[in-house]
Amino acid sequence: MAVTSEQLEKLKEEIPFKWREQSVNQYGATMVAYIDARQLFDQLDKVCGVGNWQSDFKLVDGKLYGGIGILVDRGSSDGIPVKPEWVWKWDVGAESNVEKEKGESSDALKRAGVQFGVGRFLYSLGIVKLKSAPYDGKYKPADDSGNILWDKDKLSALCNLAVKEGKLDRTKIYQTVPKEQTKVNTQTKPYLNKGTENFDKVVTALKSKKATIAQVLTKYRLSAEVKKELEALVGA
Repeated sequence: MAVTSEQLEKLKEEIPFKWREQSVNQYGATMVAYIDARQLFDQLDKVCGVGNWQSDFKLVDGKLYGGIGILVDRGSSDGIPVKPEWVWKWDVGAESNVEKEKGESSDALKRAGVQFGVGRFLYSLGIVKLKSAPYDGKYKPADDSGNILWDKDKLSALCNLAVKEGKLDRTKIYQTVPKEQTKVNTQTKPYLNKGTENFDKVVTALKSKKATIAQVLTKYRLSAEVKKELEALVGA
């Protein structure tokens, strides 16, 4: 049977996706969500049925276009069934850094799939920016502590956490300093006194989450009154 309009709407549903680096340098790694061609085909098979969709390619001005056709149910007119119609969506592909032709054809089909709604939800996720760390003369995506994320699953998990928390720019996330790192000679640290320029800077840093109480303690000695006030400021 041909695909109904209700079934076509299901193509827009969220499906499993992955994250990849769009660019990475000393300032951070820009990450974008994506699906691969196999996931596109799986969704078309699931929603439309294997016999109700097809793909094709054509060259237009030397550029490769990929198309997806779906056999759509047109219902009836005056009680008479209307013959199903093949509806096509086309888009051009971009070259891949690896396996140029294969990457270009897959990209063209994925873009055509977006026109039917497959993977369109990805655009609402936003772009995630992770920290980066140097490696072999280049830079790699890193976690909030600055450790390179070699494991792709952990990389995707951190990107998903960024979307869930609404903190897409992880370069501004500071991890809490472990307690053992705060055990320094307190006699070498000055007191942080209220009404001073340093106190105002600390308050600003805490409010903007550019610093934590633990980090403040590594630099200053706090009276019980000041510590209580700063902890209340950050909801500790």
